Amino acid sequence: MIWKEYFKINFNKPIEDENIKSLREKKKRFEDSLSKCYSRLETIEICTSNSKAEDAILLSKALNLDILNMLLDYYDENKLDSMVANTNYSYKLKNSVISKLFDDHINSVNFENLEEENILKIESSLSELLYKLEKELKPSFENPIDNFKKRIYAQSILFLIISLISAGSFLKYYLDSRPLKEDFVGVNYSEDKNTLPSLEEITTVSIKPESGWETKKISFKEPKSIELLEIDPIHQNKARIQLKDLRLYDEKGAILFQRDLLIDNLDLTELLKFLRSEEIVPGKIVIGRAIEMESIGLNPKLFFTFDKKIEKVLQIEFSIRSTKRKNKYQD
Repeated sequence: MIWKEYFKINFNKPIEDENIKSLREKKKRFEDSLSKCYSRLETIEICTSNSKAEDAILLSKALNLDILNMLLDYYDENKLDSMVANTNYSYKLKNSVISKLFDDHINSVNFENLEEENILKIESSLSELLYKLEKELKPSFENPIDNFKKRIYAQSILFLIISLISAGSFLKYYLDSRPLKEDFVGVNYSEDKNTLPSLEEITTVSIKPESGWETKKISFKEPKSIELLEIDPIHQNKARIQLKDLRLYDEKGAILFQRDLLIDNLDLTELLKFLRSEEIVPGKIVIGRAIEMESIGLNPKLFFTFDKKIEKVLQIEFSIRSTKRKNKYQD
């Protein structure tokens, strides 16, 4: 069956007449016989590897008979119960190529020599004979029914692959296109810049991604001393995030710390000393714009380290916005 046949679209199964049916039955017998021959060859290999020379010779003789009967059946001749030494069976194999393959094998082996080298030679000759016979005879069994089944099977596999690729592409497009869901910002702190904030101290406030800039205010019940500030800006992967400013107030509303988180020509290096992150990579860098980041996990974190401990912090304020990573901020 040539490769072009696999691309034909035709779901009408060919009619199986008596000739095709007979050929397919013959093919089935041949494949069964060939499988049994290969199985016996494996047994010979096991005997050889275990130094059972006599067993290997006996099985090799039996395999010779199996191969001959397989060929006799192919040419519609009666099978034999045994092989007689120095007997020419080529006339029963009605094909010069096949008969030569079989004769060359018979003439090249010696079943009286029990030396390991000779047994390995017999084993190799049998293996080569089976391979060549299979290669020569299998094409003769080609028929419209089997070709139809092969084509349908191949086309089904191709259709499945295309469907999986299409479904994967659609799923990726859907996941990339759907907007971010409502989320929350987490704020935490530590009095020591070398100590990570305690999970028990985290404070949260809701956010609405895709809605533009939001100013968030986090108030504590009592003043805090802060040297390390943690902000968890979102809890979704593949999000584009911007922070514009950060302010800390005392209980009277006075500003204890403020910084515009904008990128300029001079301040980028200093900003990176002040800010580090987890599960976040830098986004687009544009001079004069707020810092931009992209989340690469479900729990991104930003850590702000102050030059010195800021005392009596009662409120934290910052401006934030977020959207899907595929979206771009134009301003």
